[in-house]
Amino acid sequence: MQRFLERKDLKELINQSSDFTKRRYGSLVKWGVCIAMLLLFVFSLYINSEIYKIVSQVESIPSNQVLVTIMFMSTVSVVVIFFLLVALNNFRFAIRALEFQSTLFSSAMKVSSVFCIIANNKNKILYQDRGAENIFPNNQTNSLSEILENDGISVDYKEKAKDAVATGKACEFSMTYQDAQKQQKAVLVTITTLEKPSGCFLIRGV
Repeated sequence: MQRFLERKDLKELINQSSDFTKRRYGSLVKWGVCIAMLLLFVFSLYINSEIYKIVSQVESIPSNQVLVTIMFMSTVSVVVIFFLLVALNNFRFAIRALEFQSTLFSSAMKVSSVFCIIANNKNKILYQDRGAENIFPNNQTNSLSEILENDGISVDYKEKAKDAVATGKACEFSMTYQDAQKQQKAVLVTITTLEKPSGCFLIRGV
């Protein structure tokens, strides 16, 4: 299966998404590297010129050999600078592509759902969407147990949910929550074990 980052039309897909925010990660670093490399190149030219002046006074060393050596060192410096800039640009694009992929996945999970949470069997929340943050605003520690202890879940359903997390079995139960208008609403919560990575599962309110 082809990886998302290996798609040849990936840059075109990202550019065509007008509502996707393209963050300028690494712009300051990129310009810093450019300036540093330029200064390094100018400094190397200065050092090479000084070396040439000194060595050219030594009759035993041919001046053309010294000149070739200096040109070789300068060429190597230019090549190294070029590859560093290319690697930095590729790294920045990889970050942007991963953010675009994450946006796709998170948007897909929101379809026909009130909230989505991805957690592991170590009681840690790996991902939660805006809906989950609004329904469970007091969960500042990214702890799954705090969500499963929510007052909108009955005692029986709490035990059922904890058992599903511990055993990796799928389950569903109902819970109530208070929306932004302070109205009580009911939602069906499903817990589904993910195939990969192992020990992770998806919690959705539909």
